[in-house]
Amino acid sequence: MRKVNRLTILLSSLILFQTGVLQAHTELSTIVPADGAVINQPLSALELSFTADVRLLRLALMHAGQHSVGIGFKPTADTKRQFVVPLTKLQEGQYEVEWTIMGADGHTMDGSSDFTLTSDAMSAHGNHMQNMQSEDTSDMGHSEHGHAH
Repeated sequence: MRKVNRLTILLSSLILFQTGVLQAHTELSTIVPADGAVINQPLSALELSFTADVRLLRLALMHAGQHSVGIGFKPTADTKRQFVVPLTKLQEGQYEVEWTIMGADGHTMDGSSDFTLTSDAMSAHGNHMQNMQSEDTSDMGHSEHGHAH
């Protein structure tokens, strides 16, 4: 009877230990833009994916290591594997994304990733905006209902 109890305790301990180890190793699986990326087109969002459901406690975007860029992130109690945060127009330069997550076991983890936005991205954004304005002005004089003025 003692051998059965010891075996049960040993197996239970191993299962609990492995579960704790698996939970403690939640990691970032992908980030867009990728770490070290040089982006030459407008960037519309940050995307972070993790290996397990996490709470995203903090997400910050720093420009040239000097000032924080307002991205409107607000932490929630929701847990999920993927987070997508829309971005407004960014200036050319070096950026750092910083985050803090909490895994299912309650442990927190910090991380960061860098990317560079080039002047080509600004030109592409400007050309896109110019094209949109051209389309808007080419429709002037035409009403939605087909009435002439």
